[in-house]
Amino acid sequence: MLLISEEKQKSMINKPHLFTPTTGKVVRKRILVVDDEDDTLRFLEKTLLMEGFDVTLAFDGLSALDLAKEERPDLILLDIMMPIMSGYEVLEKLHAEPETSNIPVIFISSAYTAEVIRMSRTMGAAGYIAKPFAPRELVDQIKRVLEMKE
Repeated sequence: MLLISEEKQKSMINKPHLFTPTTGKVVRKRILVVDDEDDTLRFLEKTLLMEGFDVTLAFDGLSALDLAKEERPDLILLDIMMPIMSGYEVLEKLHAEPETSNIPVIFISSAYTAEVIRMSRTMGAAGYIAKPFAPRELVDQIKRVLEMKE
């Protein structure tokens, strides 16, 4: 963590996930992004880095579980339809482990049906974003979930 100038503090007011006014310190929130499509991962990484988040990438559910335990991200963006282990299975395993059970998960998927949304809510996902999505929609939902967590 680093101390920043008053001028820099003012410029960060619009990025509440980065700035803690009481301490004057920059706190970058960590997001684990899980998707089996490389193009989607890179797009999400670029979008989130531009918003000031720290980003860790996983290409499958097994890697996501390991990284969630190691990195302890503040939030996980998780694709639903992946080979070997679905996003639903990953979420179930995350919730079963004490060290990862409180990490909020936002599902991202091209499967956009009432059943998928219902299942996501039932399983305890903090949100759902349908592919394709606007970067602003993604960032706004992430910020809402992070604010609710605090």
